[in-house]
Amino acid sequence: MKMLPLLLITATLALFAEVGYAQTAQEVLTEAQRAYLRGDKDTAKAKFKLVLELDPRNTTAQNYMHMIQVQEKANTGSGAEREKQLAGVVLPRVELKDASFETTLDYLKQSAAKQGRNDISFVVQVPPEVAEAKKVTLNLSNIPFTEVLRYVGELTGFKFSIDKYAIVVKQAQTETAAAASPSVAP
Repeated sequence: MKMLPLLLITATLALFAEVGYAQTAQEVLTEAQRAYLRGDKDTAKAKFKLVLELDPRNTTAQNYMHMIQVQEKANTGSGAEREKQLAGVVLPRVELKDASFETTLDYLKQSAAKQGRNDISFVVQVPPEVAEAKKVTLNLSNIPFTEVLRYVGELTGFKFSIDKYAIVVKQAQTETAAAASPSVAP
């Protein structure tokens, strides 16, 4: 009979410990979510890892960790590193005949996607009427993506610059335009 109260106390303590454990994991999860929404990915990642140590089956923490990993993978590297990655993408065939500039960019995005690069985005900083006037004719095979950009740039007079998040398209400054632009004396 004396054993029963001891068993009851032990069971009660175990229950309270479990409830406290669940609250702690939930509190850490809430803090991690707040850090994620603030944009503090390092803190969020550390707290989500802690939640998974406390509760390895916590699907919310697992999902957030997956999102963070995908973001880290997508954001790795500078423009130079991204350019190196894109130089490794070899397009088996590039065939364009009097294609509009917009069609050319769409074609390049689709061709890169077929090679497993779904992260190609173009930011066109050229007046639409100038871009519409450009036509592209190319017939190339087994060529790196960056070389295709160079050829398209030469044909259109546009400059492509690869940064961390996108390929930026601008008008190339010609020597006559540079000479015609006024200089400011100190």
